[in-house]
Amino acid sequence: MTTPDPAENQLERILIDAEDALQALREELAEHRRLREQHDAVEQLPHLLNASSEKWSNARLFFDELREELRANRQAEDTASDGDGRDAG
Repeated sequence: MTTPDPAENQLERILIDAEDALQALREELAEHRRLREQHDAVEQLPHLLNASSEKWSNARLFFDELREELRANRQAEDTASDGDGRDAG
């Protein structure tokens, strides 16, 4: 039976510590990247809000025009049906 070499044990321990430190660094780097992505997204919010505001403004204009057109058509139909009712009566 061979006795464990103290130098080998020390080197093994150094390797284990280095691997643990490397894993911790990888986790810290991943967290740093995640935070950077969040900050980048927050920085883009004003641009995205402006773009969505413009799109909603266009949608609102469309719906306002649609509502006015529907009202005009309904008034025209009501006027036409009132005229038909007078002729029949």
